[in-house]
Amino acid sequence: RSLIENASDIVTIVGENGVFQYASPSVERVLGFEPRELLERNAFDFVHPEAFEETAVDVLGGLGSVEISVAKAEIVDERRTEN
Repeated sequence: RSLIENASDIVTIVGENGVFQYASPSVERVLGFEPRELLERNAFDFVHPEAFEETAVDVLGGLGSVEISVAKAEIVDERRTEN
């Protein structure tokens, strides 16, 4: 646990439904989100719309025999769009 919590790499646990179950403290240093902000959010919320389909196929395809149905959505993080 100490290794994960003090590493500079991001460590997350994502459930089969794509929802973050754990995010290491490095998420704040690297991405600017507090770990608790990610919990209960879907990992695909953070994928750029233009890369959504390819990313979904790569991630979900790695789970084995999974039927993939992808719907594109635009996700905007208002904290990141302030000028």
